[in-house]
Amino acid sequence: MGLRTALVIVALSAFVPAAAAQSAGVKTLKANGRVIAISADSMTIRPGMQDMVFVIDKDTKVRGKGVGTKTRALTAANKPVTITELVEKVDSVTVKYQDLSGKLHAREVDIVVKRQQ
Repeated sequence: MGLRTALVIVALSAFVPAAAAQSAGVKTLKANGRVIAISADSMTIRPGMQDMVFVIDKDTKVRGKGVGTKTRALTAANKPVTITELVEKVDSVTVKYQDLSGKLHAREVDIVVKRQQ
């Protein structure tokens, strides 16, 4: 069960309601890279030579090996589930995002390779 991939809605501050972005017909794009910076409201990855900074909000979903287990443990301990608890610097990720007026809004973060502990 701990190795099961889970889908988690990360409870963070609101940026743009998901329905508004979807109804506007905004195209979803994808980027792969290593996380070089992470905070409660943003994540920076390096997919090549240029860094990409993504806005993180309550609608950002995180998927990956161990995410469900970590989420259950945090919830059981009455601790908030934030992206900083699930994604770490140096993790390899795939980000599905939308460009909303120049801001890259992360819709989904898939952890491809977790940092070795």
